[in-house]
Amino acid sequence: MKKLAFAVSFFVVGIFAFAPAVARAQENARTIVNAEWVVEAQGAHSEAFSVKQQSTLKAGVKAVKNADKGFRVRVVNAEDVISCRVTGGTCRELPSWKQDVKKALTKSSQIPPGNWAFLVENYQNIINKMTVRVFVSVKE
Repeated sequence: MKKLAFAVSFFVVGIFAFAPAVARAQENARTIVNAEWVVEAQGAHSEAFSVKQQSTLKAGVKAVKNADKGFRVRVVNAEDVISCRVTGGTCRELPSWKQDVKKALTKSSQIPPGNWAFLVENYQNIINKMTVRVFVSVKE
């Protein structure tokens, strides 16, 4: 019984010691997007953001409605958002962030300093708008 009490007290103390570190880590992250986006058929939706130094970008995108054909997620140079949608247009993007998604995407990676845009494209759907739940944060 004493061993169980010791284990429980050790666990509780560990939680209280760890919780402030987790809270500080979350405080340092800046939320870019936390919303549902409705994206027109063959359209795109984006949100621009800037980072001054190499940072960690975390994103989660989940299909909500009419997204069963899939969608594309990209991080592109903020100046190139419109031209990225045009065949042959200038599109400076982070290759590791260009992904075709069926249901959901959760990703985290380092990005260089600059002006960026998180872009979701409804490129597969030629008739319906789609709705996706988007969360993006950056920690500098």
